[in-house]
Amino acid sequence: MKIHMDIECTPDEARTLFGLPDVKPMQQAMMNEIEARMKRR
Repeated sequence: MKIHMDIECTPDEARTLFGLPDVKPMQQAMMNEIEARMKRR
C-alpha cells in the first residue's frame, strides 16, 4: 500500500512541523559580525 500526501507550507512552517530550530537570529548575528569585520578592513 502506498500513501501520497502533498503538503503546502512555507519553509518556516516546515521547520516547525519537523521540530527544527529557528536559525534566523543566529544567521542575522553572523551577518552582522561579518559586516563589521569587512568595514574594519
